[in-house]
Amino acid sequence: AQGSAYVFVRSGTGWTFQAKLVATDGAVSDLFGSAVALDGDTALIGAPGRDSTFGDDRGAAYVFTRSGISWTQRAKLTAAEGAANDAFGAKVALRGDTALIGAPFSDSTANGDQGAAYIFTGSGAAPNTTWTQRLRLTASDGAANDRFGDAVALDATTALIGKTGGIGAAYVFTGSGATWAFQQKLTASDGAAFDFFNGAVALSGDTAALGAPGANSARGALYVFNRVGAMWTQQAYIKASNSEG
Repeated sequence: AQGSAYVFVRSGTGWTFQAKLVATDGAVSDLFGSAVALDGDTALIGAPGRDSTFGDDRGAAYVFTRSGISWTQRAKLTAAEGAANDAFGAKVALRGDTALIGAPFSDSTANGDQGAAYIFTGSGAAPNTTWTQRLRLTASDGAANDRFGDAVALDATTALIGKTGGIGAAYVFTGSGATWAFQQKLTASDGAAFDFFNGAVALSGDTAALGAPGANSARGALYVFNRVGAMWTQQAYIKASNSEG
């Protein structure tokens, strides 16, 4: 269970295998490939089971870049405050030279498995070979077992971070580089325990899509939020056409 990731490229309507990516220091149970993100010629790959001298399952994420048809590992990212069982790299997002990495089992001073998410930025001549941790993001109202960072999405200057514990919520941050500020907490209008609201999130401009696989009597549902100015409001509730809930 060291793990790997595979790259395919499209030509017309056909997809062709290009490369198999593995960590240069890969080991058993790393779970490399548990989360992946891609932007242009850069790939970000999570390995939440990666051990370190500071503890098992601390986690890591790896940056690869492509030149022509060849992919090269450029950096291994780890959390400066990381600890055993954080699962850093369980979820990843990438936009340009900014990486957002979830560590849903990271503990706070008072709360176990409260969770955290980390911002890294790349620098240097393309391809970015130097990546630096900028911030550790947490929820101001975080509690034990929230698993903040269990879902992440990134678009331009907006980061969306989900927590699946309790009723679930998503937190919006805006910024760039080393400066990010909390904007709003998003919750479902009819949220309930075990909805796993924000088990998956997506972000495009001023639109956020938040999955809740346990909602609608466990048939699942999707909540869409829209931002006008700095305010987010729920715009739609979507369920499968063959759902009876």
